Amino acid sequence: MKSNTKYFLVFFALGLIYSLSFIYYQRWETNILGGGDSWGYNAYLPAIFIHHDLDNLKTTFATRTSYHVGFGHSGRNPLGTDCAIHIGNDKQVIKYTSGVAILQTPFFLVGHLVAGLTDYPQDGYSFPYIISVHLASFFYLLIGLWLLFLVLKVYFSETVSLLLLISLTLATNLYYFSIFSGPMAHAYLFACYGVLIYGTYHFYQKPGWLYAVLIGLSAGLITLIRPVEIICLAIPLFYGLGSQHKFNDRITFIRNNYRYFLLAIGLYILAGTPQLIYWKYVSGDWLFYSYGEEGFDFTNPEIWKGLTSFQNGWLIYTPIMWLALLGIIRLFKHRDWLLPVLVFLPIHIYITYSWWCWNYINGFGSRPMVEAYALLAFPLGYAFTWMIQKQWSRWLMYGLITLFCGLNLFQTYQHKIGIMWSQDVNPTYYWSTFGKTELNMAEVAEFDSGEPQPDTADLTFVKEVFFNNFEDSTDVHFQRDIVKGGQYAYRIDAEWKFAPDYAAPLSEIGAQPGDYLRFKVWCYKEAKEPTWLSMALMITTFHSGDKQIKYRHTRIGNKIHNYQPPSLWGGEGGTWDEVALFVKVPRKAKPEDIFKAYVVNTNYTLYIDDFKVELWRK
Repeated sequence: MKSNTKYFLVFFALGLIYSLSFIYYQRWETNILGGGDSWGYNAYLPAIFIHHDLDNLKTTFATRTSYHVGFGHSGRNPLGTDCAIHIGNDKQVIKYTSGVAILQTPFFLVGHLVAGLTDYPQDGYSFPYIISVHLASFFYLLIGLWLLFLVLKVYFSETVSLLLLISLTLATNLYYFSIFSGPMAHAYLFACYGVLIYGTYHFYQKPGWLYAVLIGLSAGLITLIRPVEIICLAIPLFYGLGSQHKFNDRITFIRNNYRYFLLAIGLYILAGTPQLIYWKYVSGDWLFYSYGEEGFDFTNPEIWKGLTSFQNGWLIYTPIMWLALLGIIRLFKHRDWLLPVLVFLPIHIYITYSWWCWNYINGFGSRPMVEAYALLAFPLGYAFTWMIQKQWSRWLMYGLITLFCGLNLFQTYQHKIGIMWSQDVNPTYYWSTFGKTELNMAEVAEFDSGEPQPDTADLTFVKEVFFNNFEDSTDVHFQRDIVKGGQYAYRIDAEWKFAPDYAAPLSEIGAQPGDYLRFKVWCYKEAKEPTWLSMALMITTFHSGDKQIKYRHTRIGNKIHNYQPPSLWGGEGGTWDEVALFVKVPRKAKPEDIFKAYVVNTNYTLYIDDFKVELWRK
């Protein structure tokens, strides 16, 4: 089979997988209408072209909210969104820069035209607009992948080049951020890096205005989308510099082609001007920091956590990149991409994990690393090239690629069905649910607490340590309207957040290190909370003097009537259910240490009854 036919078939197969995945996951409304980063990137377009409220976003936000009522309200902004910052005088500055919106513009306008030709509202958020945004992500991803592939097949064999293409698209979280969260910035950034690498390679082979344009615009858009990505300039600046001789040649090359360098620099600057104009228009300043109190702490980067934590750790959820890191060793022999990788990658990691929220919450794995995959394809390719030379390592390579592709696709599926939410995962929960397609309630509790929940069949019930049925008080929070049993239940709400607790030394409880204490409460909520942040918590602590030696909590809201099968997102209102949490007495606990169990509420009314603490033993 001819090479071009193979390339076409692989691209066609990958495109088909992505298209079918997109249809299956049905995420087209959740991303933009659900708020968050995707809405913030896109907000420029309906504000400019339809609602004409770019300086205050009132109509734009109200229109978006009408499609997804009650999502993501914040007290920090009068609009009720975290995606803009209020600066006074009834003005809002969009938190995110405009690079993604610029790339989405032609697709948005097509969506606007389609909405006008059909019965959909021309409001920026009806179905044609949502689909157009997703098509934009696919379009740019395809361009970036193809241009990157054209460079990869110069350096690697046909087999290795195709394996790289498959690995990047199916074995990394690029898949998630193209299919599940395509309107976020990361697929766009990856595509722009692909264009930058293509332009860089060809510019140094045969300098010309076309490649200078590609370098200037792609690097400018990368920086506009995410300003800290200015380090992308390491790619065109350091490509091919592997020795002093090469460095001297580069000086001569710049002198001979300075016009092209000036063109690239000019276009790079031009790409950033829309953002400067926007800031000046809304805030009065050419430069404006739109993230408010959020920022970097460069003195305390969380690099190890960012790389290896179960809370979105890069190498936990994209393990194929271990091979890319090992492949960097081979770059010392094949030096074209050595300095771009050695300069870019450490700085990128340092900046990424110096951010105040190092796990970057919403997503699957470490999303700021997605854009780096275009450059990391080169060390990954050299790792594959080394492994393919011997039979044992070749089959190991095929096995690892298959395993990592399967793991990535399966864990994305787990996200969809409510088993995986990697921003909050702990090791206990990760391994407890590894490979599973259904949860049980013990695992839902493990997700919150990180505490392994034992099977009662493996334990012996010792005694009931404490019981409060809330029947013996005239306190105003003891009410008769909603009760589980008896005459009273206890009501907690936004004004009165704490129910009566239980606290006692372990000697009084009769608990020893290694024993289990089970905290159980019957709970009733009037309605399902809009987010996890709104859910009340059951909390247990162990204290040794003034020092807390153990803390565990579990959410209440997603444990109430969460069945068939349980989901991290489950839970219903209007019914009573028992919520339970096992905690193990710490190995070094002393008889005088204090155990405490209590419930703390947020802003939604909760009723509790039959508060129990039990002692269990292996």
